[in-house]
Amino acid sequence: MDNHIIGQRIVDGRKLTKSELKRHDWPTNTHHGPAIALILENGAVLYPSRDPEGNGSGTFFYARGKNAKRFYTIYEFEKAQA
Repeated sequence: MDNHIIGQRIVDGRKLTKSELKRHDWPTNTHHGPAIALILENGAVLYPSRDPEGNGSGTFFYARGKNAKRFYTIYEFEKAQA
């Protein structure tokens, strides 16, 4: 694991910008929602790729609690909160 992310707190989350998407040659609109970035306190930006080759944006998943039975994508959670 990269020492630039170990022990760092997540301080923000946002959609990738058009310029960030363009840098990877990723589309700005996808059927699975926007590409999401997590910002660490040291300024590092984490975002998922669909595969190791970087052929498109991926989706973060998370669960609440130790025994969560339902997993949500960040995009689904954002839509539910609106």
